[in-house]
Amino acid sequence: MDAGGFDRNLNVTIVTSNIEGWDTNDNHRRVLETYINNTEESLREIQDEIGAQSDGTLLVHDLKPDISEKTRARLLQGIADMLGAIKSMKREYALEAQEGSLRKHVNNLLLDVEITVDELRASSLENYGPMTRADKDRLEPEIGNLLRILNGLFSVLADKDA
Repeated sequence: MDAGGFDRNLNVTIVTSNIEGWDTNDNHRRVLETYINNTEESLREIQDEIGAQSDGTLLVHDLKPDISEKTRARLLQGIADMLGAIKSMKREYALEAQEGSLRKHVNNLLLDVEITVDELRASSLENYGPMTRADKDRLEPEIGNLLRILNGLFSVLADKDA
């Protein structure tokens, strides 16, 4: 053992995958599985974004429809090709789809919203420069209202019967 109490002579067993014609270990398979699943998720998000037309219902953020129909069709076809190749890889390398909980995913998105909205409090905005008392008094109730509504969303999500 070294001075830190660690045994430097540990024997490590590498478990190899049983994929025909592929001599690698399970760590490689896990990384491949994770990255392929992340790639698929990103492609599907792009597919959703460019497949949908903006209806102007977003209040603060809207994506400018600056992709022509020809480009949109070519992108969608390319994404379909990539998804087909990913499906083949998943089959060939026996990769498992990542299963997740919609409830957990929505909860994580709501946490992101909470962090973002909380940063809009006057005390946080003052990090970008001084604010007048009138501006603080005007802003705080609005941010408080957003956070109250958000807490209601967390409550709805926590109620398994809702």
